Amino acid sequence: MKPTILKLLCVVGILFLTGCNSADEDFYENPKYIYEFANASGCDITICMTDKCGNLPNVFTIKNGKSYKWVNNTPKYYYSWFPFDAGGNPILIEYGKEATVDATLLPINRQLMKESNWTQKKDADSGENIYISTYTFTTEDYSWAIDNNVGQEE
Repeated sequence: MKPTILKLLCVVGILFLTGCNSADEDFYENPKYIYEFANASGCDITICMTDKCGNLPNVFTIKNGKSYKWVNNTPKYYYSWFPFDAGGNPILIEYGKEATVDATLLPINRQLMKESNWTQKKDADSGENIYISTYTFTTEDYSWAIDNNVGQEE
């Protein structure tokens, strides 16, 4: 009976030691998160906001066909995924001089603050642990903004 118990303990010990040597790269390495606002709206966009995290300037413009990128090195398991925090203050999106909308009034499937409205991928071209998340402003967003203009006098 003792040899059987000894063999069982050896097998459990080996399994335990090999299990401890496997590393989950997302947990043990410091991943880098790159975020991007891509502008495919058909006009220049200006975003006005106060980011409590300090990742974004208060006002910045993204030319049509271009993007604005920033980095958040906070590990995903430590802090929520989202790359900025307006702290309840308005986030205004200006589509040229034609329309301004409050981001909280966007349709649910276009909300800036919903992770599901961003595309996310691991950067396969890099040897590092880099993740890229992109929110793309579209021509449909521009049309919606024109129809629902909340920041301009009529």
